[in-house]
Amino acid sequence: MRQRATIFFAALASIALIAGTGPDRVFPAASEPAPRSRILSMEDAIVAGLRRNLNLEIARLSVPSERQGVAESRSAFDPVFEGSLSAEEEKYPTGSVMYDDAYRRTERTEARAGVGKRFDFGLESRFSARGSRTESNSLANSLDPQYRQVFVLELTQPLLRGFGRDPNTSDIRISQNRVREAALATLHQARGLSGAIESAYFDLVQAQTILDLRIEFRDLARQLAEGNAKRQRAGMIPITQVRESKTAVLDRDEQVLLARQGVETAANRLKDLMEIRSGATPAASPLPAVHRAFPEIREALVTAFKERADLRRLHVALESRNIRLAFLKNQRLPRLDLTATLGLNGLTGDDQAVQLFGKTETSPLEGDWDDHLERALEGDGHHWAVGLQFSYPLGNRAADARYQRGQLKKRQVIYSVKRLEGTIETDIRNALVQVERSRQRVETADRFADLAWETLQGEMKRLSRGLSDTFRILDQQEDLIAARIRTVRAAVDFHKGLAWLYRAMGTNLRRYGIMAEIEAD
Repeated sequence: MRQRATIFFAALASIALIAGTGPDRVFPAASEPAPRSRILSMEDAIVAGLRRNLNLEIARLSVPSERQGVAESRSAFDPVFEGSLSAEEEKYPTGSVMYDDAYRRTERTEARAGVGKRFDFGLESRFSARGSRTESNSLANSLDPQYRQVFVLELTQPLLRGFGRDPNTSDIRISQNRVREAALATLHQARGLSGAIESAYFDLVQAQTILDLRIEFRDLARQLAEGNAKRQRAGMIPITQVRESKTAVLDRDEQVLLARQGVETAANRLKDLMEIRSGATPAASPLPAVHRAFPEIREALVTAFKERADLRRLHVALESRNIRLAFLKNQRLPRLDLTATLGLNGLTGDDQAVQLFGKTETSPLEGDWDDHLERALEGDGHHWAVGLQFSYPLGNRAADARYQRGQLKKRQVIYSVKRLEGTIETDIRNALVQVERSRQRVETADRFADLAWETLQGEMKRLSRGLSDTFRILDQQEDLIAARIRTVRAAVDFHKGLAWLYRAMGTNLRRYGIMAEIEAD
């Protein structure tokens, strides 16, 4: 009898490894773990997800895309080159005696080139050069063909609407803010992915730990069944207890299979987040110890309002709304522009004598085709003009409506900021509730497991004296494994709560010493 009891106590000795006391403990691996690949740490899982996850890669591409928007906005101040080349011929019947026959004939070849430039303080400038060659059958032309060169500089400076750098660079600054918004949105998604990986990782840890426990307690059932078979052959117990112990082994075999299924599905969820489509099932590290060190509500809120990328993104959006609103306010002003034009021109051509009032007249501008450029630069032929242009739509309803709409959109962003701040506070409070209550659950489950162990141990002593039976032993074992699994789940909930807390604070990447590239920017 004592030898048979020794078999039971030897089997139950393995339970002592599982029934450790206190919340600050690490759950050990089973003596017969499921075959797994090398251990994958939480940090490695998060880094792999950040590097490979396609949803994050899609979000990351929005940053260089928005940078192209900045380049597009800056292009409004790029110089613009314009050029043209034309040739035309005219032949019109005429009743004038100033032509050598009944037709007026003109042939003209013209080339134009110019550069326009807009400046960020509102000035619009254009410098152009035009050269032409004209032939005509007019008897009054003393130069035929004529070569004309014209240089023109045109300036327009807004004095009210469109004046200054702020309204003229608003698109650039808004585009730059869109880059920041895209970067912060990507960072927020990266932190969200990190939180999802943490949750999936702890699901895998929980599944592995439960599988290890199921294997441990299945071994206990097998040892009990083997002991019962020996005792039944010795005539010490009825066959019903042997059958009950064998049934318990089959039941626990099924529980092991279900636990293996849980490990495989949890591993597949983690692999999906890491974009791993093949290879061995990853193995997670053992469940970390439950501890009491985590931020208080005030510290967590201060950190969250400073670090949360989605909140910072809304602040950038609010800044963009202010830029846009200032631009729309400027657009309500009247249009008053100072304009100035300065031109130089020169003319040469082949001399052609003209009979006028009985006298032969010639032109002093006679010269070759390349002389017209020199004469234009001498400044003898010039023109200039300065003026003011004013316009203002009566009622100005369109500009006023755009300004009012801008104010409403700014209020929308302000309300979004306040709403998100409230959501962040709620998330942090709920995460702290989960962390604290889970820690208390671990302590309670540990005490329950200790009592279940003591009860099982006492029942085993009663069995050794013939005062108990298989049914009670199996019931006590079930109570003990249920307590240990509750402890595991409470501990996992604690760590998930911590992950949720640090994610709500916006520091979950930094918690593992991971600095995302977008965060470094």
